Amino acid sequence: AEADEGKGEGAEADESPAEGIDADAIDAVVDRLAADADEDEAWDELDETHGAIAYERIPWPDAREFSGQSLSGRLPASVERARLDRLAARYDPDEFFARYGDRIDEAEKARALEKVREVSRAVEKRHAALRRDL
Repeated sequence: AEADEGKGEGAEADESPAEGIDADAIDAVVDRLAADADEDEAWDELDETHGAIAYERIPWPDAREFSGQSLSGRLPASVERARLDRLAARYDPDEFFARYGDRIDEAEKARALEKVREVSRAVEKRHAALRRDL
């Protein structure tokens, strides 16, 4: 009977959440992955667009992304770093304009360039903050 009791206790322990796993962190990662999938789809649509690209069609990140008010503030540092690396690659001014510059509506080019630079600076600033927090 004692052996059965031990198994029962072990089975119960297996069913309870693992120690050290933060359910909020898991939810944040799942939410971030879903948001990334939506963002990837928006970029795919942009890449498939023929002709001029309007400023509003560019998938700009939410301003809260870098202010600590978004999902990023709840993400594990490794996930946030990976996210920032993706953003840095997408919004590098030279890379962005090499890829899309000739397709952005001429009247909106200066505005788009400023926004790309703003996002790039915000990504760099958030990266630096993560390095400081290590």
